[in-house]
This record gives sequence, structure tokens and C-alpha cells, in this order.
Amino acid sequence: IQILVIIAAIFSGLLFGYEISNMNIILIMDAFRISFYLSTWDEKTPFYRDLTEKRFYPYNEGLMLSSFLFGGIFGSILSYKLEKKYGAKLIIYICSGIFILGSLLQICSFGSTSVFIIGRFISGLCIGCICVICPTYLVEVAPVKIRNFVTICYQISIGFGIIFTTLVCGNRQPKDPINNKYWVLVLLIQIILGIIFGITIYNLPTSPRWLCTNNRDIEAFYIIEKINGMSYTNDIIQAEIKAVQNAATDSYLSKYLKNCNLLGKVNRRQTFVTIIFQFFQQWSGINFFLYYQPKISISLGFTRITGIIIIPLINSIIYCISSIIRACNIHRVFRKFILVIGMILFIVYVICDHMVDMGYDQGKKARIIIALSIFIFVFIYSCSWGCVPNIYQSEIFHHSMRVKGTTLSITSHYLFSALNVLFSSYIIQNTSFQYLIVFCIICGVGFVFALIFCEESKEYELDEIE
Repeated sequence: IQILVIIAAIFSGLLFGYEISNMNIILIMDAFRISFYLSTWDEKTPFYRDLTEKRFYPYNEGLMLSSFLFGGIFGSILSYKLEKKYGAKLIIYICSGIFILGSLLQICSFGSTSVFIIGRFISGLCIGCICVICPTYLVEVAPVKIRNFVTICYQISIGFGIIFTTLVCGNRQPKDPINNKYWVLVLLIQIILGIIFGITIYNLPTSPRWLCTNNRDIEAFYIIEKINGMSYTNDIIQAEIKAVQNAATDSYLSKYLKNCNLLGKVNRRQTFVTIIFQFFQQWSGINFFLYYQPKISISLGFTRITGIIIIPLINSIIYCISSIIRACNIHRVFRKFILVIGMILFIVYVICDHMVDMGYDQGKKARIIIALSIFIFVFIYSCSWGCVPNIYQSEIFHHSMRVKGTTLSITSHYLFSALNVLFSSYIIQNTSFQYLIVFCIICGVGFVFALIFCEESKEYELDEIE
């Protein structure tokens, strides 16, 4: 079971990282752009060349990217109700199967933008649902001694999923025929990842907490023994059983408590802070660079190999390194301090980037400086606003509300990310590098918000915070 849990954590992270990053490279592929009528080209030669963008391509591009995120919104909302009724294992297993069907629908869209968008929405629906309940489920079925390791594996695997996407999806030759189906191979890979993930989940046990919640205590005790490989009389097993029973009791009684309403007097401020945090997390600029990085790099004058493979690969490696650093040190840092400093550094970065762009007129020196600044931005984001809001929201909600709080957080994450991606293409087309000013203003407001509304939680026990 230990090995299966670790494999499931790795492949769930890989699947999520691969899925959120493959479309930004697929959209650069000339064959895909022509197949879905995003661009036209001179048909005298059948090889890759400079394309002419169609009039409504920003609208279609934005829908192709954001449909996955809008699906994630509905998936995260549905996950809470479905998990409580049917259990995390069954829902994750079914979602992995539906995800595969959504990917097949994208492959079989045959140039239909509408069908492709529907397939993306279905995939996003499943990923959104999995992202809410899978990390918690894996911790519940993992032996006590490897739970922290499982969480770290999941977080780091997301970064490796992005690296894998860059190496596989960006590795194509400039002289490939224009009618190639390389983008289909990219989607087939995510189907393979989904199949492996689904098989792994199928062989894992049901969550003991969910079994206790549904009055199936004997089954839960047997699974706890099996997971940890110890006898029922062992002190560790007894403590684990007691913790699971307490969690199940809280989960069962939470619907009868007066403070179970996210908009009620007890939870109103926590709800407000969680939603606004997700807005600043997604609109600080990270999604813009994540989804449109290859396009931005090529527009700056970098070669296709540099813009599509080298720069995204370096960014992905930086993200992985920063993920390891934050996983090892997050328990040592002050939440409010990191959030405030992170926003200050974002503002400094955006101002410097804008000054470089205005001063050097996108020359070679400016291109290099902007590329380096993006690497720094990714590192700062990953170590600050990329992780702290997610931890912070789990600390400020009452224990009976943390599942709802997590659902709210992930739903808000997908919503603001989808809106960001939907409008980013228009921002690029109409403002050139003036979009940096927009992000600078947002980061400035985020700095004020973190300074005023964020209460420090690091040195307090959860009961004291509540």
C-alpha cells in the first residue's frame, strides 16, 4: 500500500502538471492552429512557416484555454457533495475514466473548435474534482510515517509534470509537414497518465474516515491495520483510530452546527480572505506567463527552440527547485511576512521589466533581461503566493469547515484563473507590454490587502486561531 500511495501521489501530480501546461505549447503548433482555423498560411510549401492570424483567434484561443478552468470550477464544487455521499476513492476512479473520455473527445474533434472546447471542459471538470479530494484521500490512506512524504511527492510531481510537458510537447522539428498530428500525440500521453493513475487508485483501499462517517467502523479499523501493517492493539493504531473517529464525528455533525455556513458571522471574514487571496494569487501575473510564455518569448524575438523548449524548461526546473525549498521550510516561515514581501517583490519585478522594455526597445539585451526576470518571478511566486494562501486558508477556518474552505479556495482558484486566461490574449494583442502596468496595480492592491487583512497564524495552535 505504501508504494501504491506514493505512485498515486506522483501520477496525480504529473497528470495535473502535464494538463495545465500542455495547451500553451499545443497552441504554438502550426498544424494545430491551421486545423482549428486559428491561423492561415501560404500553401505553396507544406512545412512550418510564419502564419497569418485570423481575426477572432484571441477569442477562440481564450476559450480553448479557459474551458478547462471553467470545468475545474464545476468539478471543485461538485466534489464536496459527491465525496461525502460516495467516498473519495470511487469519485476519483470515475473521474479518471471520464477524464480519458474528455481527452479522446479532443483528439476526435477533427478541427471542430466547439467539440475541442467541450472535451477540454470535461477534462477540467474531472481534474477540478480530483484536485479537491485526491490530496486529502491519499493522506487518509497513507501510513502515518509517510504522510508528509506523500504530500511532498504530490507537490514536486506537479513541477516535474510541467518539465515533462516541455520536453515532450516542444520537441518537434521546424520542417515537419504542416498536416502532422503531433498535437494528437500530446493528448494521447495525458490519456496514458490518466489510465495509470486510475489503475493505481482502483487498487487502493477506501478512506477509513469516510467509512466511519457512514457507520462502517469495523471495515475502517481493518483498513487502518492493513495500511500501517500493525496490530489493532498497537498504540499508534489506537491513536490513529481515535483520530479517524473524531474526524468522522466532526464531519457528520458539521451540517448541524450553526457555524457551518461560509457566509455566516463566524466564517464571513475567513471566506472573504480566502476568495480575495485566490484573486491576487491568479492575477499577480503567473498565469499569464504560464499559459502564454512560448508566445511571449517568440514575440520578443527568441528562436522557436528557445521560446518553446529552453525557456519553459528552465522555468519548470526553477519551479521544481522552489517547490522542494518551500516544502522543506514552509513550517518555519511567517505567513503574513512572506505574503507582504512577495507582493513587494512582484511590484519591483513588474516596474523593472516595464522599464527594460521601454528603454531597450526589445533588443537582444532586453530579451535576456526579461527572460531572467521571468525566472526570478516564478521563483518568488512559488515560494510565496504560490503556496502560502493555500496553507493559510486551511489554518483560519474552523476544523469543521476546512473541507468546505478548501473547496471554496480551489473553486475561486479556477474561477480567477479562467478569467485571467480568457482575457489575457486580448491584453497581449491590444496593449503590447503595457499589461505589466495592470499587474503592477493589482500587486499594489494585493500588498495593501495582505498588510491589513492577513492575520499572522504561524506561532498559534489551531485552537487558538479559531
